[in-house]
Amino acid sequence: RITTEDPEHNFIPDYGRITAYRGATGFGIRLDGGTAYSGAVITRFYDPLLEKVTAWAPTPAETIARMNRALREFRIRGVATNLTFLEAIINHPSFADNSYTTKFIDTTPELFASVKRQDRATKLLNYLADVSVNGHPETRGRPQPKADAAAPMVPYLNGDVPDGSKQKLDALGPEKFAAWMRARKEVLVTDTTMRDGHQSLLATRVRTYDIAGIAGTYARALPQLLSLECWGGATFDVAMRFLTEDPWERLALVREAAPNLLLQMLLRGANGVGYTNYPDNAVQHFVKQAASGGVDLFRVFDCLNWVDNMRVAMDAVGAEGKLIEAAICYTGDILDPARAKYDLKYYVALARELQAAGAHIIAVKDMAGLLKPAAARVLFKALRDATDLPIHFHTHDTSGLSAATVLAAVDSGVDAIDAAMDALSGNTSQPCLGSIVEALKGTERDPGLDPQWIRNISFYWEAVRNQYAAFESDLKGPASEVYLHEMPGGQFTNLKEQARSLGLETRWHEVAQTYHDVNLMFGDIVKVTPSSKV
Repeated sequence: RITTEDPEHNFIPDYGRITAYRGATGFGIRLDGGTAYSGAVITRFYDPLLEKVTAWAPTPAETIARMNRALREFRIRGVATNLTFLEAIINHPSFADNSYTTKFIDTTPELFASVKRQDRATKLLNYLADVSVNGHPETRGRPQPKADAAAPMVPYLNGDVPDGSKQKLDALGPEKFAAWMRARKEVLVTDTTMRDGHQSLLATRVRTYDIAGIAGTYARALPQLLSLECWGGATFDVAMRFLTEDPWERLALVREAAPNLLLQMLLRGANGVGYTNYPDNAVQHFVKQAASGGVDLFRVFDCLNWVDNMRVAMDAVGAEGKLIEAAICYTGDILDPARAKYDLKYYVALARELQAAGAHIIAVKDMAGLLKPAAARVLFKALRDATDLPIHFHTHDTSGLSAATVLAAVDSGVDAIDAAMDALSGNTSQPCLGSIVEALKGTERDPGLDPQWIRNISFYWEAVRNQYAAFESDLKGPASEVYLHEMPGGQFTNLKEQARSLGLETRWHEVAQTYHDVNLMFGDIVKVTPSSKV
């Protein structure tokens, strides 16, 4: 007897409209119909019976199998039913061997363990209908992509994938690879478009489809790149929470498409890719899975530059034979006597401590874009004197000054730099990759990247960016105000959006001043996720 008696609610009959109905038929199955059909209204005033199902077969086991098949084929939506409860009964061993008694239901609580169907099809149809009619909840009421804009077209390059930094690491191992980096005259370049570029400009909303689609072109057209930063940071939780995607699938697809380039991720030390401290074994297991999934270079940092909080992650990376890039988070101004807390000695001491902790590469992570050209010359010269490890420089262009700072860093001997593809560069993202390559062209530090292919790939990202118009910030140009509030590039636009949602859009500059004041109350801390969220 298929009824609307709800096992979850003490078999109280449910009532309502049947929104979808599919019966079960077949050899050995008899149906005695009741009120079951799409659109039928089940009232609370009459018998809750929907269908009677009778199964026949030569043996008890075959009869049970036929009944089980029939019950599983039923689809009744809109009202609760006892279908899964009936399935649990006929599949129970006591029913099959005929050992049950009249107390069977009372003494077998597992019959109620999974009485509710997931109803995936109806949920999916409702979701598609809602999005089709009302728009996606993430983009509802926001700017739409330009109707006449060109669709993204991947610039394909045929031919075999040449060897690159991945093969170099596999051949040399982490220590010798780091020595190779340090010995090179040409500066190495990491493209951040697939991670920090869209994290800073488009709230990390770029989908795996758009990222993985261009990875193969990078592999063939720009094999001289040091790495593709494509994972970690906010991309992990945003993929699951907002994009409904699997971040591990993204990593696998990029790895498959770009087998010759190092894949780089941002790892928040003991915070992993989350916002709280995780147990050591959780961090170790995560690093192991990320390494086996395709990550070659792990940029590890702690939001307060506490090296002890980085050791577990660094050791885990080393155990997997991958590159440990230990990051120093830059804040303050080493040339400002009023900010003596973060002077040159502070950063030099950190570099030495990270080298002693087992780092292969030292990164300077200028998350707010505060490092100025003059300070960069002093800082990188001192770091190169203090350690024989290669130096990797990461910054943001919030102030509009970062390209000059990168060029000053290159002049001072930095071994690798971060930049974003032209169309996703500038403002709170990284400086423009194409422009930096052109500025270094013909010098001894020329990275050797093809300017034409940089432009081709940038044209693709330009078309992709149009599809994410709903997530663009209203930042129209550089903001020297960053030297006041010192917000990280990835937080700046997010906080402006929060201020707008609270009706504080016209008082943004007061918000920025308050952020500065609270930082001083905290003792002038390093501000990067998760400390910047406080």
